[in-house]
Amino acid sequence: MSTSKTIHEYFPQGQGREWKEPFYFLQAADCQLGLIERYLEKKENPGWSKEVDLTRRAIIAANAMRPKPKFLVICGDLVDAMPGWKDRDAQVKDLKDILKNLDNEIPLVCVCGNHDVGDEPTVDSVQLYQRDFGPDFFTF
Repeated sequence: MSTSKTIHEYFPQGQGREWKEPFYFLQAADCQLGLIERYLEKKENPGWSKEVDLTRRAIIAANAMRPKPKFLVICGDLVDAMPGWKDRDAQVKDLKDILKNLDNEIPLVCVCGNHDVGDEPTVDSVQLYQRDFGPDFFTF
């Protein structure tokens, strides 16, 4: 993702991808910007300020941890708007604006969910995900 370093940038070509010392990492899931007002509150013109606030608070908490986590993995759904939905680009932009505040020493791993690539992913939807969030697979 262009807003912060990805796991590939921190651990290129296998370097540093095997750890022998104790470490911890953070796992988050379903930032899903837009879900609360659209699905739970059934608002006619839903926004995503609640999810923005929750995600921002999670990034602040991650940045404050000592020692720093080895990486942060965020499992999808990253945004609520599926590929082709009207709010998708705005939700992606807002999420990336939050994630760019993650400490540069904490690698970010994003894992797509169905809202990120569609219920039946296509070449186009996977390429859209890659454009927005980086590689759609990784190893370490």
